[in-house]
Amino acid sequence: MARSITSLVPTAGLELAPFGILSPAVAQYDENEDFWTSGFTYEVEDAGVIVANGIFFGADQTDPTNVIDNSANTERFKKYYPFDIRASIKVSTFGTTPSEIEASAKRALDIATQKAVEIEFWNGDVAQLLTSDDNDNRYLASTQSVDVTPTAGTAVKVRYGLAILEEAIASSSVGAKGVIHATRDVATALRLKSDGDVLRTNLETPVVAGVGYSKKGPTGADAPAGKAWMYATGPISVRLGPTKIVPEKLNQAINLGINEIEYHADRPAAVTWASSTSYAVLVDLTLDYA
Repeated sequence: MARSITSLVPTAGLELAPFGILSPAVAQYDENEDFWTSGFTYEVEDAGVIVANGIFFGADQTDPTNVIDNSANTERFKKYYPFDIRASIKVSTFGTTPSEIEASAKRALDIATQKAVEIEFWNGDVAQLLTSDDNDNRYLASTQSVDVTPTAGTAVKVRYGLAILEEAIASSSVGAKGVIHATRDVATALRLKSDGDVLRTNLETPVVAGVGYSKKGPTGADAPAGKAWMYATGPISVRLGPTKIVPEKLNQAINLGINEIEYHADRPAAVTWASSTSYAVLVDLTLDYA
């Protein structure tokens, strides 16, 4: 439908949802085409680490006591294959200019990038389609995530779930800082504090309240009604590539037969975390709002 001939007035523009994955993540931008087409390798810094406490002096030397043993996690270097994020806009040519539509496609992609990254990071839809033998694209709703729910299948209160994940971060690996991942309703029930554009727990652990996060658990199945999954990982990195507009030529974007113009804006993306393990806990929202 063509836009009516009336005055076009400005409105409040769309803004990036706060406290999403781009808030605590280390965001990197890479323009190198080869980087995106061939994939990349990243390092899991706690893989294979063993730490022992021993006698320094003043007593007979004995064998040191291992206090950290992450020798079971031997994959220190993992291969990651990026995914593509695309935003499309198709509108009537009446009352619009090609440059306006092209700019709208870019804006839509900029706003939608965070949600698209969160969806892949949680669900792993693209990761599950990859057929390469060295595919190490990790995601949350995977059997690689360790279910730390005290009684399997029995959800706990939201704040209890948070405490369980904080303990999992402390008990795992080298005890480095982690990140909590929760859907927006769960994050609301947690009553977290904000530090600038980052949500944090009382222990200063960053929390991502993702608009693209789902309620899928480590088996890939959705949580029952009223329940949700929360996850914990190590520090996260989000890598984004350059935005490209398709088609490049105006005459390829316009369909004069039906007076429509269509543009696509796309960019490559990748999201990883630095520790060997991720943890999951099932929580019951109804217990917090009863």
